Amino acid sequence: MLDLVPQLNHLHIILASASPRRKELLERLGLKFIVQPSNFDEDLDKSSFPDAAAYNVATASGKLDDVRRQLVKDGVPHDIVITCDTIVVPCDDLSVILEKANTSDDASRMIHRLAGKSHFVYSALVVYFAALDRTVVRIVQTEVEMAPVSAATVAAYVAHPEAWKGKAGAYGIQDLASSFIRGIKGDYYNVMGFPVCTFCEMLQETIAAHPEILSTTQE
Repeated sequence: MLDLVPQLNHLHIILASASPRRKELLERLGLKFIVQPSNFDEDLDKSSFPDAAAYNVATASGKLDDVRRQLVKDGVPHDIVITCDTIVVPCDDLSVILEKANTSDDASRMIHRLAGKSHFVYSALVVYFAALDRTVVRIVQTEVEMAPVSAATVAAYVAHPEAWKGKAGAYGIQDLASSFIRGIKGDYYNVMGFPVCTFCEMLQETIAAHPEILSTTQE
C-alpha cells in the first residue's frame, strides 16, 4: 500500500475517530487526512447481537454513518472515510464485552477481570469509498495473555488515568499496562486500537479492483 500513498494524498481522507493512537498510526504511513470525531453514542443493546464481533461492526458502522452525515451537512469533501471500533472480550466468557474505561472504578474492575487470564481484542475496521458509494468491513482478532496482577498493582495503575481512560479493557498495550502483558497472538497494532496491516490490505485490494478510486476526487 505504501506505493499508493502519494496518490492517496491527493484525495480527501477523513479519520472518523478522536483516538490519538489511530491518528498516530495513520500518520506513520505518511497519509494526509482530516480528523472528524464521531458523536455516535456507543450504547447499542449488546443482547441484540449474536456475538461480540457483530456488535463491534455495528458500533464502528454507527460511527461512520454519524460522521458521513455531518460531512454531507457541512459540505466537506470526503473520498475515503475511515473508522474503527475496538473492544475486549474475556476468553472465558465470550458474552462479556469490555469497552472504554471512563472512571477509576471501571478501570479497576476491568483489570481485575482480565488479570491472570487471556482475552481477545477485536477491532472492526469500516472504510467508506465515495467513488464506489460502498463500505468495506474487516474484523481483526488478537489474543492477549495478561499476567496475574495484585490489588496493590491495580491501585497503583489506576492512579494514572492517562494509562487507561478512554481505552477498551482499561489499558493501552504501549503504556503502563506493558508491565503485565505476558504475550499476544496476532497483530500488536490491533491491540493498540488500529490494525495497520489489515487496513493497508483493505486499501490495496479495493484499489486494485477499482483503480478509479484514485482518480475520483470530490470538490
